[in-house]
Amino acid sequence: MRTECDRLVGELEQAGEVNRHLRSRLAKALSERSATTHDAVTLDQAEHTVLADQFRDLIAQDVQHLLREHQRTTIGRSTPQLLARQIHSLPRDLFVDGRRDPATVCRRLGMDPADRGGGMRELIGKVSVLCQRAPDVEWDLHAVPGRVMDPELQQPWGQCDPITVIEFAVAPAYRVGRRTYVKQQVFTKTRRFLWPT
Repeated sequence: MRTECDRLVGELEQAGEVNRHLRSRLAKALSERSATTHDAVTLDQAEHTVLADQFRDLIAQDVQHLLREHQRTTIGRSTPQLLARQIHSLPRDLFVDGRRDPATVCRRLGMDPADRGGGMRELIGKVSVLCQRAPDVEWDLHAVPGRVMDPELQQPWGQCDPITVIEFAVAPAYRVGRRTYVKQQVFTKTRRFLWPT
């Protein structure tokens, strides 16, 4: 069973690489088309759409893979809330605070840099390229606990309940000016059902 899981993880990572390659080619083609039609606004929006997709993949695949591997080897099976809290910390360090030293980021997450430094270095490389290509992005990780989610700006993380109140932001929004390309993902409180007695 473990080898089947490892094989599937490998296939998923390969598919992610193919996705990133195709998105890069699309961005280049849109850029070339835009250069000939002098449509700078379309180019900017098209480029941000591609980069936002790369950001979404980075959180959904690379960040989660690195953190799940760490949790699997240190605590066994993780809870959704623990994983979400660690996911919150990693994008905060990389995107919001601009921390890009692999050893420092590993230690802040309770990881051994000798164990996870290579994976962290690879992730930070992808983040650096993304941030260089999108320097005008506002990475919004601010969420008010206890408030109801704003569906225009936020979406529930994973299987979180979209109706209950926010506990914390998991992944930042990708926003340029007033336009949101990727909504902020939030972890919400679990609903408690009272059973009749």
